[in-house]
Amino acid sequence: MLLPMYFLIGIWGGERREYAAIKFFIYTLIGSVCILIVMIGLYLSVAEADGVHTFSILAMTQPGNYIPGSLLHPASGALVLGLPIRHLAFLLLFIGFAIKLPTCLYIPGYPTPT
Repeated sequence: MLLPMYFLIGIWGGERREYAAIKFFIYTLIGSVCILIVMIGLYLSVAEADGVHTFSILAMTQPGNYIPGSLLHPASGALVLGLPIRHLAFLLLFIGFAIKLPTCLYIPGYPTPT
């Protein structure tokens, strides 16, 4: 949906439509990358009993399914910028979904409806 929206804005937008289309593309791409990073981290951190990685929410709720020593393991003490990695992952998901969903948050420079 990102490329069709880019072309819709770029072709049928108002004045400065190219600027708006590129800005929309970049902001949405940043949100997608934030979500993708956390999803890949979750996939690599959780494995079922047979050792197969999974996206299962039920498996993620059980601390025993996390691979020992993985970054998102509940007992992992890994820090990035002074924050536990699990908190940073939550922050990245929040930022990603806030960008992707039509929230009413004001972000300076983000295209706002007029």
